[in-house]
Amino acid sequence: MLRASRPTSILRRDGLGRIADMLSLPLAFASFTVMQMSGSPLLQFSHYTSYLTIFTCVSTGALIGRRLQDLRRPWYACLAGACVLLPLLVGMELVSLLPSSVSTASVSFRSWPHATVIQLIFGFAAIVLVAEYMNRRLLSGVLAAAAVAVILLHLGHLRLNEAVGGALRRQSYLEIHRTAQELARLSQVGPLWFWYSFTPEGDQHYTAIASTYLWAARLVGRELPDTSDVRLNALRRGTYLAIMESQPAVSDQAIQGLAQMGVTVEFVKRLESLVGQNRYVVSLVQVTRSETRNTIYTPPPPETDLVPSLDLINYDAEALAANTFRVLYGVRKVDEQVLPSWVVRMTDRRDHCATNFLPVPAENSDYISAVEITVAEEGAQDLYGSVHMILQDQDYRTLYDSGTVYSGWRQAMVGIPAGTHAIRIAFLANDNGYIKFPSSVQVRAFSQKR
Repeated sequence: MLRASRPTSILRRDGLGRIADMLSLPLAFASFTVMQMSGSPLLQFSHYTSYLTIFTCVSTGALIGRRLQDLRRPWYACLAGACVLLPLLVGMELVSLLPSSVSTASVSFRSWPHATVIQLIFGFAAIVLVAEYMNRRLLSGVLAAAAVAVILLHLGHLRLNEAVGGALRRQSYLEIHRTAQELARLSQVGPLWFWYSFTPEGDQHYTAIASTYLWAARLVGRELPDTSDVRLNALRRGTYLAIMESQPAVSDQAIQGLAQMGVTVEFVKRLESLVGQNRYVVSLVQVTRSETRNTIYTPPPPETDLVPSLDLINYDAEALAANTFRVLYGVRKVDEQVLPSWVVRMTDRRDHCATNFLPVPAENSDYISAVEITVAEEGAQDLYGSVHMILQDQDYRTLYDSGTVYSGWRQAMVGIPAGTHAIRIAFLANDNGYIKFPSSVQVRAFSQKR
């Protein structure tokens, strides 16, 4: 009577909620499949597909939820007791507390039937179909429950526990959890990246740690200590890097490789884990300085074919401050500290200071084919960081990137593509939170010999 008197809206709402819950797993799997088909490797990696287990519980609960409402109290108590007993049998190994003869017999019983996974799937499906068409409901329910119990015990012990070592798996899980939690605690003030030698068919301990974040998006390299594939643009000042390698000599070689590429790091903490006979070491470091090289995007003609034409830009720091405009994307705060004229405080990573576009004279535009750029920073090392300058054409295409210039000078010959009729220079924000002008910048045009 009480169930019949429930408002229709509540029943409809509960029904829609269950449908949404039941669809959570297939929808999640469908999204994984779409990403897999689009070229993102997902379904073949266990650390990705394990995300689907989050939706499995919700979908399973939605499937059995309406049946649970119809259960009488004694049967519900039996079901609850079985749910409590199952994790005790699988997870806590209560059988190991019994005499050895009983324990051995229990292992043999749990290992039955000796079948492959495919055979178990078809056998389980056949039992469920038989139970569904049986006239006696009690016998049908007992048969289906027994089939589920056998499958769960078989998978929980034979496939997971006894095949790979239950104690070892639990120890591995606890060490992965502890390491991930400690890395998150130590890197609260900056983004955390991972670097290790990834082998798809090898030990996945380090992969499991890195997968506590978005795995592929947080890797700076997959061939430690080889730095050829390292994402230098990710290693900004203040970021953290977890170098995962059990051999200290290899970790030291990786740090030396970073130093040769202009990335200086400071040691934070070494985390060690012992799982069985395997020792895992994670060395957490923080980037204190990232110095990148200059990049020429448009190579020039041979210098032997070039002759000087005219100076397009020849500014010192004061002239740069007077002849550039500021583009700030964030909210500008009132500076308590009085900054020099050649320094601008950053409000957003997109902030920059740029000159107006300087026209290349029309009569020369056909044969001015290169410019020589000289960036000099003569000041002493200061808290304002490095100079980062780019050269752009009228379509905002970057022709040259100076990289980070802390001191000294850099000079490069850059090609000017055909059709370029204006150029400008822009200064970008550095890792210290400032836009800094150099001591001087000179852009000298060159034309080809006729």
